[in-house]
Amino acid sequence: MAADKKSDTPFHLRMECLSMAESMLTQKMHMTKEVQGNTAVAFFSTEDVMREAAKLYQFVCDKDAGTTYAKE
Repeated sequence: MAADKKSDTPFHLRMECLSMAESMLTQKMHMTKEVQGNTAVAFFSTEDVMREAAKLYQFVCDKDAGTTYAKE
């Protein structure tokens, strides 16, 4: 099956990483709220999303990710 050319661009990959990062931080915030209550909720900033997205992007771009992150 041929890859969708729109999803092959670096821009699309970065946008996907941003979306995943925002989703992960939102889920973490809601889980913290459920466990510790409203007073413990730490809201996240745009910089937090960008930092998490950069981590995801770095992982995706790591050609040795399979061996780097493999469990021993």
